[in-house]
Amino acid sequence: VFEIAPTAKNMFSFLRDSPIPAEKNPKLKTHAMSVFVMCCESAAQLRKTGKVTVRETTLKRLGASHTKYGVVDEHFE
Repeated sequence: VFEIAPTAKNMFSFLRDSPIPAEKNPKLKTHAMSVFVMCCESAAQLRKTGKVTVRETTLKRLGASHTKYGVVDEHFE
């Protein structure tokens, strides 16, 4: 993501002013792992049941944090 859109680093407080390269930043690794786990769990649910069930509170928290940091639809492209 940061090779395609280097300015995306500014959206992550732990990358913004960090002297550590993004690919070596332990906080980015933690964040990425949580995203990958959620995606894998969702894919497994979809394969098993034909739908994805994510708790509403999880989705609200995720949406609120992305809104807080200024994420817009175009960022996902």
